[in-house]
Amino acid sequence: MDEFYKYILLSLVSELNGERGKAFFISLLRGSKQKKVLYMLNKKSLWGYYNLLGLLSRSSVEAMYDELIESKVLQIKNNRLTDGFLYPLLHLDQAAKQFLDEKDSEFSDRLKEVFESNIKIIDISRLMLDLTGQPDSLPDAV
Repeated sequence: MDEFYKYILLSLVSELNGERGKAFFISLLRGSKQKKVLYMLNKKSLWGYYNLLGLLSRSSVEAMYDELIESKVLQIKNNRLTDGFLYPLLHLDQAAKQFLDEKDSEFSDRLKEVFESNIKIIDISRLMLDLTGQPDSLPDAV
């Protein structure tokens, strides 16, 4: 896997370490309009990651996460939430934290530039929706 993709995937997990599972991260990176994704985008200000890997297939993004899990960089821990069910949530391993620390100087500026471009695209999409009078599928607040 390309190291920059690895940096993106691990950076996103670090933002929500232990709060969400693999399916959520894949949905966010591929631009899902699910309420839970839009809610978390606003709650945690994750708009830079939104639809960042939208040109890749779901199975491609899932394969990248699977590779990180199989190589023990990411861990799946079952956490019991208030409804009594166990949910498989992603956590960073020490190796992931070390990778992020080591690559931060190399990739952090590049990721910020990608985020800025991505947010401009999202803003243009919102503007186009406003101009066409279609309901806003990317709300400012959920």
